[in-house]
Amino acid sequence: MIKHNALLFVAVLPLAAAAAQVTDSTVALPPITVTAARVPLEITAAPVRTQLLNRHELEISAAPTVAALLGLRTTLYVRSYGDGLSTLSQRGSTASQVLVLLDGTPIASPQAGQLDLSLLPLSLINSIEVTSGAGSALYGANAAGGVINLLTSSDAPALTLRAGTGSWGRRKASVQAAGKRGSVSGMFAADILRSTGDFPYWNNALSPQRYAPREGADQNRQSILGSLLWERPSTEIQVSGLYNNAERGIPTIHATAIDSARQWDKHARLWTQATQKREWGSLQVNAQVESGELRYTNPSWSIDDTGRHFDTGSELALNLTNMSGWRLNTGLTGGYTHVRHPSLESNSHEHRFALYLSGARTWKSLTVYPSIRLDSYPREQIIWALAPRLGMNMVLNSSSTLRLKSSAGRAFRMPTFNDRFWQPGGNLDLRPEKGWSYDAGIAWTLRTVQAEFTAFVLHMKDQIVWRPGATGVWSPANVLEVTNRGMEMSLRPQQKFHDNFQVDGGALWTFTDSRDTESLRLIPRHQIKAYSDMQWRFLALQIGARYHGTQFVAEDAQMDPIFLMDAHVRLHFAPITVRLILENALDARYEYVPNNPMAPRSIRLDLSFSIH
Repeated sequence: MIKHNALLFVAVLPLAAAAAQVTDSTVALPPITVTAARVPLEITAAPVRTQLLNRHELEISAAPTVAALLGLRTTLYVRSYGDGLSTLSQRGSTASQVLVLLDGTPIASPQAGQLDLSLLPLSLINSIEVTSGAGSALYGANAAGGVINLLTSSDAPALTLRAGTGSWGRRKASVQAAGKRGSVSGMFAADILRSTGDFPYWNNALSPQRYAPREGADQNRQSILGSLLWERPSTEIQVSGLYNNAERGIPTIHATAIDSARQWDKHARLWTQATQKREWGSLQVNAQVESGELRYTNPSWSIDDTGRHFDTGSELALNLTNMSGWRLNTGLTGGYTHVRHPSLESNSHEHRFALYLSGARTWKSLTVYPSIRLDSYPREQIIWALAPRLGMNMVLNSSSTLRLKSSAGRAFRMPTFNDRFWQPGGNLDLRPEKGWSYDAGIAWTLRTVQAEFTAFVLHMKDQIVWRPGATGVWSPANVLEVTNRGMEMSLRPQQKFHDNFQVDGGALWTFTDSRDTESLRLIPRHQIKAYSDMQWRFLALQIGARYHGTQFVAEDAQMDPIFLMDAHVRLHFAPITVRLILENALDARYEYVPNNPMAPRSIRLDLSFSIH
């Protein structure tokens, strides 16, 4: 443990140096968030902990996917199943209690209630906003832990071509292009990945036990994103589309027989946003439609099942910029989802409607953010979910560098289609998970250095758990009451400029505890993350370190702590950039989920060509 702490200190050391040696008087413009309160505001003025990862940070991180970036540079815990499926936990919540948005609309699977973030390449995303705490008052169901908003729009004309190779048969290529002519601008991005995934792991099912390569762990993924924006002084219309197609093997771990299981994921999504601006504010109309298909085959068990879903929704929003000092946002939403799967009831569908109102008002040094939302799910008996929230941001000194943040809000999660309609075992009488989220913290900004500390409590009732019944059939029920509490702390020197040398980095610490250890299964109580990026002229060196504490697996079983380090060397000779990335530099043998080993030390080489 002492050795690990020493290595973390080495990774963080450049951060302290940057904080102590800042001599440049230039102050960068504060980043803006739209996720924290549904109205544009500075992140420092948000009522809850909010982190923005902009395009620059996405590029220098060298993370291959959204899941990898969130695991490296946010307080989120990202759980990976053998370098494949990746899900999120925020403040001890389940994966289905963290709401993931794409340009403001939910994108999780309606059947399973969660999203595999390993299928989203980072090259398609322009920026990411991460907000903590209950978001149901703003965005509806499934936001007990927080909200992650993936933003795709880019108005910076550029062309970037990338190609890369790496360990375990990894091959990748991508293209990004953005431009503008007159009132029309557009962007296009495409990403292709191939990987065999045959890294060696310790197979204790062999005799004698020994290292052996994984078999049947290949990946093949293609993603395409396009967007067009038409702008006039008072009108904006944007149309965007995303297509994702992935095929991968699902390896049999710790077994001598290979069952050749495979999975195919296909999703097509189209969404549009139209905004009419007026002196009093704006009127916005949003609409989206998505079609998805998930196929799973396992010849050893004679399984070949395909699930399909269709989802559509629309929203009418009114933004008022000054109503007696208030900034108000109100709207109506509606949607319909239909899911088909051999193991689901034949008529598995759902309608949903919602009405919401949120606002912001400042009195001298205090800004309040009240919001309320009413969701309705028409069924045999209509389900209503009322979610209020009140947030506050108070300036504590004359220079506005010290602020107090706090919020309290209602959260809820609706049962998934699998929870309700799975045959056998589905339960149509399930109630929504409901609870409250509370947090309070202090944020401090000094020139280019930001620090924030937050304490939180998340209390959820009627949490849905699948358990075997008397006949041996697994079935879900509202049985668990969970209270998670903890702390989050972050230190972020933004940038230091001094001639040709600059330093950028961050450090994060989270602690999560619960009265019921079952609720924190496979979630570490402690997380420490640190990273630094040092650049001198054309050469940059990036070092990252992560520590995940002990994880509860079963009543009498725990997983060992995990310590990982990565290194990244970057050479930039405009317009060409060469990256050499060493992952798991200490060659740790670890798992996030039992019997799902992660890759040992590996290397990636990326080459990019950019014209701005």
